[in-house]
Amino acid sequence: MPKNVNAQDRQKEIAFALLNGPKTVKELDSWVTEHLKLEEIISEPTRNRDLKELREKGYEITVEKQSDSSQPVYKLNNFELSFPFVQEDLCMLLELINLGFEMKLLKDPILLNKAKEYAELIGTKKGQVRLDVFDKLTSLEHEDLKRIRTGINKRCAIEFVYNRPSDNKHVEIKGYPKEIVLMDKFLYLTVKVEKPIKWREYRLDKILPPKNEKHIVLHKRNIDPDPIDSKPKTYLKCRVLPPLANFFEPQVWGLTHSKKEDSGSIIYSGYVAKPRFRVLKDALAFLPYIQILEDAELVKEFKEIIEKSYKLL
Repeated sequence: MPKNVNAQDRQKEIAFALLNGPKTVKELDSWVTEHLKLEEIISEPTRNRDLKELREKGYEITVEKQSDSSQPVYKLNNFELSFPFVQEDLCMLLELINLGFEMKLLKDPILLNKAKEYAELIGTKKGQVRLDVFDKLTSLEHEDLKRIRTGINKRCAIEFVYNRPSDNKHVEIKGYPKEIVLMDKFLYLTVKVEKPIKWREYRLDKILPPKNEKHIVLHKRNIDPDPIDSKPKTYLKCRVLPPLANFFEPQVWGLTHSKKEDSGSIIYSGYVAKPRFRVLKDALAFLPYIQILEDAELVKEFKEIIEKSYKLL
């Protein structure tokens, strides 16, 4: 942006033009080409690509004025963009849409408390959170991850609740995203925390923005819900036998309680954020070093699968 153009004035100009001007992606395309030529950070090929992709997806832009606020709220179909609306928002929207997420950027802080209802996030180890996404995440390129990382770093902090299994107390710790890494079909957010972490069992409780910044709430789209078991979580109690017990990672499953036996086996329990048939599938992969103890239906199905497998041998 040239030095003689004030950034704040430019944002106001963009907001005013959107509020009084383009109502569709096609109109926005023409407006952006005409009015955002001074934005040197965003190249013309990138801008055109983003707008083209939005157009192909059938998104339209509508603009509404909130009665209780002097700032406009921009709606891109079911997405709401709070002031200021800039080209970077388009980039981040596209990447998150492609990941299978719906996103809202709102000024209403009440929605922050609902973030945990929409995301299945499981702690993996000290300072990290695992964000479950779809298989197509494996096709992401490095540049795509870089763009998502930039968007998240600019807009939000992450607040965790660390549960202590022995007395069910929790410690709230706030952190800020440092890095996003793709591993085994999962998106890992490495977080720099403000306090030392004492307990490994934790979950993401809230996604918070920096002060005077936008609110960001991510949640998984309900695509092709599982007809077998629509419950979001399955209770599992299992015994893990040596040598698997020495390097089994219960936090990846969401198993929060453990009890070590004299034989070297460890009994784990907790709520796994997967439907019943997926829990069975994962458990079968660890045979013969895992035994399901609860719940009763899960034990029955697990035994039936094993018996059928032996009959086929």
